[in-house]
Amino acid sequence: MEEIKTAFSDLIVNIIVTLLIPIIFGLIAAYLEKLREVATQKINTLKYNTEKELLKNTINNLDNLITQSVIALQVTLVKELKNANADGKLTKEDACRISNELTKIVKGQLTDEVKETLKTQINDIDAYIANKAEVVLALIKGEIDKNVIWTK
Repeated sequence: MEEIKTAFSDLIVNIIVTLLIPIIFGLIAAYLEKLREVATQKINTLKYNTEKELLKNTINNLDNLITQSVIALQVTLVKELKNANADGKLTKEDACRISNELTKIVKGQLTDEVKETLKTQINDIDAYIANKAEVVLALIKGEIDKNVIWTK
């Protein structure tokens, strides 16, 4: 009788283990899948934040480059052109030359990678450079308050 009880107990244990092992492995697999999803989500968030920060830094660097180039051209080319004209003023042709030179200088400093990064948010980099240059000139001349336009 004792042997039957032992055999019966062993049978029940075997049945339970046989049923529980797939369930346990199924739960482990589901847990690991959920962990993978959470990890993927976090990685994607990090990538997005990194790309967003890269773009922000790239645009800030472009703005600084434009500002520095405008100031440099004010000291060199603009001064030269004003001195060359009898009335000391710039002509429309002079303004076009300065604008073209500014665009050439700024774009000459941008790597292809930076240009591609900028293109994700700025369709016309030449227009952006020209517009930013106008803002910088207005700031230099005191025509606008920097607190009105500068947002971070």
